[in-house]
Amino acid sequence: MPMVYVIHGGSATPARMIRLAGFRTISDREKVLLVCSAGIEKNWNNGRPTTPNQMGIIDVSFFRRICEFMIANHPARSLFSTSMAPQTRWFRSPAVS
Repeated sequence: MPMVYVIHGGSATPARMIRLAGFRTISDREKVLLVCSAGIEKNWNNGRPTTPNQMGIIDVSFFRRICEFMIANHPARSLFSTSMAPQTRWFRSPAVS
């Protein structure tokens, strides 16, 4: 089963991101596992003066740990990530169990 990690943009929420992009419909139709996490105070550490940045939060480590957990505990064959934030880009990597 493919897994899509959905990362919300600044000032948004996982629920809003799923609703705006129609991911629930796509997930149900294509049998895709959606993973959505929430940033601290609706933000990520993307180099701007956000709370996560000021706290020294390392989002990449957080994302990696979530993905490792999901791959280890769910039948994910491949991993995709998407966001509406302009700082991010699509990526695909084979799932490693």
